[in-house]
Amino acid sequence: ITINEAMDFARTYVSLLNLKYNDKIILELDEEKVKGEDRILALSIQLLIENAVKHTSPQEKRSLHIQISVQENMLVIKNNRIYFHGRNDQIVESYGIGLKNLKQRYELECGKEIGYSVTHDSFEIRLPIIKKL
Repeated sequence: ITINEAMDFARTYVSLLNLKYNDKIILELDEEKVKGEDRILALSIQLLIENAVKHTSPQEKRSLHIQISVQENMLVIKNNRIYFHGRNDQIVESYGIGLKNLKQRYELECGKEIGYSVTHDSFEIRLPIIKKL
Protein backbone atom coordinates (compact mmCIF):
# COMPACT_ATOMS: atom_id res chain seq x y z
CA ILE A 1 0.00 0.00 0.00
CA THR A 2 1.13 3.59 -0.37
CA ILE A 3 2.65 5.29 2.65
CA ASN A 4 -0.14 7.88 2.45
CA GLU A 5 -2.71 5.08 2.77
CA ALA A 6 -0.74 3.61 5.69
CA MET A 7 -0.68 6.98 7.46
CA ASP A 8 -4.42 7.47 6.90
CA PHE A 9 -4.96 4.04 8.42
CA ALA A 10 -2.69 4.88 11.37
CA ARG A 11 -4.71 8.03 12.12
CA THR A 12 -8.01 6.12 12.01
CA TYR A 13 -6.69 3.15 13.98
CA VAL A 14 -5.20 5.31 16.74
CA SER A 15 -8.43 7.34 17.00
CA LEU A 16 -10.32 4.07 17.61
CA LEU A 17 -7.75 2.89 20.16
CA ASN A 18 -8.06 6.24 21.93
CA LEU A 19 -11.70 5.44 22.66
CA LYS A 20 -10.44 2.60 24.83
CA TYR A 21 -7.35 4.38 26.20
CA ASN A 22 -8.92 7.80 26.90
CA ASP A 23 -6.80 9.71 24.37
CA LYS A 24 -3.53 8.47 25.92
CA ILE A 25 -2.06 7.49 22.54
CA ILE A 26 -0.43 10.40 20.78
CA LEU A 27 0.36 9.95 17.09
CA GLU A 28 2.80 12.26 15.33
CA LEU A 29 3.07 11.96 11.54
CA ASP A 30 5.76 13.64 9.49
CA GLU A 31 4.33 13.54 5.99
CA GLU A 32 6.54 16.17 4.36
CA LYS A 33 8.98 13.69 2.79
CA VAL A 34 6.41 11.12 1.68
CA LYS A 35 6.19 10.66 -2.07
CA GLY A 36 2.77 9.69 -3.42
CA GLU A 37 3.89 6.42 -5.01
CA ASP A 38 6.18 5.21 -2.20
CA ARG A 39 4.91 2.02 -0.59
CA ILE A 40 5.27 -0.33 2.36
CA LEU A 41 3.83 -3.79 2.92
CA ALA A 42 0.14 -3.87 3.84
CA LEU A 43 -0.70 -4.13 7.55
CA SER A 44 2.86 -3.26 8.65
CA ILE A 45 1.70 -0.13 10.46
CA GLN A 46 -1.17 -1.97 12.17
CA LEU A 47 1.16 -4.64 13.53
CA LEU A 48 3.61 -2.04 14.86
CA ILE A 49 0.89 0.05 16.51
CA GLU A 50 -0.59 -3.11 18.07
CA ASN A 51 2.85 -4.06 19.41
CA ALA A 52 3.39 -0.58 20.83
CA VAL A 53 0.05 -0.71 22.66
CA LYS A 54 0.59 -4.30 23.82
CA HIS A 55 4.07 -3.70 25.23
CA THR A 56 3.68 -0.08 26.32
CA SER A 57 0.15 0.06 27.59
CA PRO A 58 -0.99 3.68 27.98
CA GLN A 59 -1.95 4.64 31.52
CA GLU A 60 -3.79 7.45 33.29
CA LYS A 61 -0.61 9.43 33.94
CA ARG A 62 1.54 8.21 31.05
CA SER A 63 0.78 8.50 27.35
CA LEU A 64 2.06 6.31 24.56
CA HIS A 65 3.77 8.45 21.91
CA ILE A 66 4.08 7.02 18.40
CA GLN A 67 6.05 8.92 15.78
CA ILE A 68 6.02 8.01 12.09
CA SER A 69 8.50 9.71 9.79
CA VAL A 70 10.55 9.18 6.66
CA GLN A 71 14.33 9.08 6.90
CA GLU A 72 16.30 8.38 3.74
CA ASN A 73 14.63 5.32 2.17
CA MET A 74 13.00 4.09 5.37
CA LEU A 75 9.68 4.62 7.11
CA VAL A 76 10.56 5.03 10.78
CA ILE A 77 8.05 4.12 13.48
CA LYS A 78 9.19 5.00 16.99
CA ASN A 79 7.42 4.78 20.33
CA ASN A 80 8.30 5.50 23.92
CA ARG A 81 8.41 2.70 26.49
CA ILE A 82 6.36 2.92 29.69
CA TYR A 83 7.43 1.08 32.84
CA PHE A 84 5.25 0.52 35.86
CA HIS A 85 7.38 0.10 38.96
CA GLY A 86 10.98 -0.28 37.82
CA ARG A 87 13.37 -0.41 34.90
CA ASN A 88 12.27 -3.66 33.30
CA ASP A 89 8.66 -4.29 34.17
CA GLN A 90 6.67 -3.72 31.03
CA ILE A 91 3.31 -5.49 31.24
CA VAL A 92 3.71 -8.13 28.53
CA GLU A 93 6.72 -10.29 27.85
CA SER A 94 7.98 -10.15 24.28
CA TYR A 95 8.51 -13.24 22.18
CA GLY A 96 9.30 -11.29 19.01
CA ILE A 97 6.78 -13.19 16.87
CA GLY A 98 5.19 -10.13 15.24
CA LEU A 99 8.56 -8.59 14.45
CA LYS A 100 9.88 -11.91 13.13
CA ASN A 101 6.86 -12.28 10.83
CA LEU A 102 7.23 -8.71 9.54
CA LYS A 103 10.94 -9.29 8.89
CA GLN A 104 10.20 -12.49 6.95
CA ARG A 105 7.45 -10.78 4.89
CA TYR A 106 9.83 -8.00 3.84
CA GLU A 107 12.53 -10.50 2.90
CA LEU A 108 10.11 -12.69 0.91
CA GLU A 109 8.07 -10.00 -0.81
CA CYS A 110 10.73 -7.44 -1.69
CA GLY A 111 14.13 -8.82 -0.70
CA LYS A 112 14.73 -6.06 1.84
CA GLU A 113 15.49 -6.09 5.55
CA ILE A 114 13.83 -4.13 8.29
CA GLY A 115 15.90 -2.54 11.03
CA TYR A 116 15.10 -1.90 14.65
CA SER A 117 16.66 -0.59 17.80
CA VAL A 118 15.61 -0.78 21.42
CA THR A 119 16.72 1.51 24.21
CA HIS A 120 15.43 1.88 27.73
CA ASP A 121 13.25 4.81 26.60
CA SER A 122 12.21 3.90 23.05
CA PHE A 123 11.54 1.24 20.46
CA GLU A 124 12.19 2.06 16.80
CA ILE A 125 11.46 0.12 13.62
CA ARG A 126 12.77 1.09 10.18
CA LEU A 127 10.76 -0.29 7.26
CA PRO A 128 12.29 -0.12 3.78
CA ILE A 129 10.28 2.06 1.42
CA ILE A 130 9.33 0.22 -1.74
CA LYS A 131 9.65 2.43 -4.81
CA LYS A 132 7.06 1.99 -7.56
CA LEU A 133 8.66 0.56 -10.70
